[in-house]
Amino acid sequence: MIREIVDGELTPMLKRYGFQRFGKNNPSYHRSRDERVEIVDVQGGKANRRDDGAFTVNVAVFFPTLDPIVTPYPVDGRPGEVNCPVRVRISQLDAEGRLLPEWTDRWWSFDPATDVMALGTEVAGEVEARALPFLDRLAPREDLLAAIRAGQPRVAGMWVAAIAAWAGDAPLAERLLEAELRPLSGRLYGLQRRRAAIIAQGLGLDLPGPDSIPEHEVTVTVLHPPDSSKDEHDKIYWTLYSGLTRTLPEDGPDYLQHISGGRHGRVEAQLFGPDPVALTELIRPLLDEVAALPAGTGHPVCTVDGGQDARVCSNQDA
Repeated sequence: MIREIVDGELTPMLKRYGFQRFGKNNPSYHRSRDERVEIVDVQGGKANRRDDGAFTVNVAVFFPTLDPIVTPYPVDGRPGEVNCPVRVRISQLDAEGRLLPEWTDRWWSFDPATDVMALGTEVAGEVEARALPFLDRLAPREDLLAAIRAGQPRVAGMWVAAIAAWAGDAPLAERLLEAELRPLSGRLYGLQRRRAAIIAQGLGLDLPGPDSIPEHEVTVTVLHPPDSSKDEHDKIYWTLYSGLTRTLPEDGPDYLQHISGGRHGRVEAQLFGPDPVALTELIRPLLDEVAALPAGTGHPVCTVDGGQDARVCSNQDA
């Protein structure tokens, strides 16, 4: 029923303002403006049925030129509201597009007795009165930056720095990156320092603050036979993951950046540390443990590539 509700007034109204509709039952409307994508997203309730349920409206802004720089896993394809650094509920906004100091989450309910046209007209009116002024208020880059710095809306710190550079204030962007690093230490500092360095390089900024400990990437790859079961794959993943978090000290300098096991037959972990040889030796007992696990007709093969002549294999001949 959501489709019938939004098609009455909301879809035509947003098309008049230059939005394009995507999706059917829980549609999302996108409009491109000044290197950003403005999104009005209709979110249905998890327990919805065909003629019984509820929905709300989210408003968001996506930055396609910044996302590959700021986000470790950039969006591939059309962005969703969840991918946006700027995200608000329509019920958070007043008629001038400003965030209300106090608000109640608004969901519109529907059932077989709902007047579809009347509800659609109400929702379209709320979007036009609240969401569109919000997006217009943030249209000039300097106004967007000023609103974000005032907490209208709240945006994660690294994103604020990137938007500051995008808006033309490189000195502010550099100060914001430094401020993000100042309270951190150990593993968190290493992770964030590396993220900040990538952002600074991508935006042509200098990264102030203390120099970080030199880091080298160490990649652990675990391959196992194709006839291994899902349970065996999961056991390999969790043995490696839990072992790495247990082996690497909480205060660094070695740390786990990312581990992936979504592809059957392959588990891969990305580590960083100042000495790849020492890091390899530190995790060698864990790799031997992983390599001894049963996997189909054989055992896993663990390979470590440290990029600095730190290359070893565990159970290579299995």
